[in-house]
Amino acid sequence: MPDFTVNRRLKKIIGEVFHLTPLEFSSKYNDKKGQKTYNILNEVNGISNKMLEEILTAYPQINKVWLLTGEGEMLNSEEKKYEAHKDELIYEQLIEQLKKRISDKDELIKSLKEQIDLLKVHQKNNVPQEGNAMNADAAGFLDK
Repeated sequence: MPDFTVNRRLKKIIGEVFHLTPLEFSSKYNDKKGQKTYNILNEVNGISNKMLEEILTAYPQINKVWLLTGEGEMLNSEEKKYEAHKDELIYEQLIEQLKKRISDKDELIKSLKEQIDLLKVHQKNNVPQEGNAMNADAAGFLDK
């Protein structure tokens, strides 16, 4: 019976680290339709040396020793640091974008409040005063 432990480790790294479908993962090497990769991940076939090299060339961050033996880290240490740093940068960028949006919304609210206040003043100044029938008539507020 074939040993599919390498296949299982490949399946784990595709799903847990790269978060890709087999087709998305295989698009970077000589398996454009993903059939070879699908067969490996579903333990229909073992992984050939040629396919292993194609995968490792397309994804140099995968630790070959881990993939073959399960020992060590899934990713090469420099790639792992890069991925963690990249995630931190994305998080910081998202926070800055949110702060900017909140600031923009605050400015919009302030501007709208100022416009409302101006409209209230304008409305108050244009409404005829009680007892001033002549102004009300001139403004067209009296029924004839």
